[in-house]
Amino acid sequence: MKQQHKLIPAIPTYFLYGEAEREVEQQFIHIETVSSRSRQHEWSIQPHVHSELHQVLFLEKGSAKFVNDANDTTIHGPTLVSVPAQSVHGFVFEAETEGWVVTLSSVLLWRITQNHSEFQPLLHRSVVAPIDPESFLSAKLKFATLFRESNDDRVGCRAAAEGAFLSILIDLIRIDLIAERLALRHYDSDIELVSRYKTLIEKHFRSRLGAAEYAARLCVCHERLRLACTRVTGTAPLALLNSRRLLEAKRYLAYSGLSIAEVAYQSGFEDPAYFSRFFARSSGKTPRDFRLNAIGRG
Repeated sequence: MKQQHKLIPAIPTYFLYGEAEREVEQQFIHIETVSSRSRQHEWSIQPHVHSELHQVLFLEKGSAKFVNDANDTTIHGPTLVSVPAQSVHGFVFEAETEGWVVTLSSVLLWRITQNHSEFQPLLHRSVVAPIDPESFLSAKLKFATLFRESNDDRVGCRAAAEGAFLSILIDLIRIDLIAERLALRHYDSDIELVSRYKTLIEKHFRSRLGAAEYAARLCVCHERLRLACTRVTGTAPLALLNSRRLLEAKRYLAYSGLSIAEVAYQSGFEDPAYFSRFFARSSGKTPRDFRLNAIGRG
């Protein structure tokens, strides 16, 4: 008799929570209250992924269970939480919790942090940063300023909004409670392996290594890595690797003057022609059209 294996459902991917995926504008930044969306879902935001969106949550008052790549942590306000693109996350809020959620294009965040190397860890690692009472009113003012400028149409409002967000990032860095300090001791072997794989991708995605070679460097067979990635993220190792390469390519296309071939090499693709086909198949636009569209919006 064949052994029956329970199917593991794929992690849903959204634009904003509950909304179907769509193209992310390079300058996209959005802020809303915690209650405006979570109340509609009975204060439960189920685990999900944003492909190209970074989020920062300010929990002003109340508490929540924070699910971060299958690890559960209870957080209490006031706390800042930073969630990078492609990270599986969810929240179960205490009813009537107060706070803000900022969502912005990961390409925009990458551009903001280019001249500030100390912010680079925020691009790839989740951060949970409790705020001390002395800093609470300052943090509250910064989010209120970001909300006001994001919904204004006066001259300079976008720059002011980005400035307010940069100030929030400074708070995150200064508190300096990065994901490692959470001591994710309860990860099972699959989650630990995927975490190591993502770290290795960040170091080597520009190289020509394939998924099987990553598996070898992790001292596991390719099938073991495939099963772990499928169970944890709902996708295959190569898809995770190519997603990271695609994100890097979009950043260079939007914010650099590199040729298409140079963008391909910088993003980990050996053949520019293959890169162009892959980019068009994955994003729905050729690299040239994507760049022209990004410039038109800038």
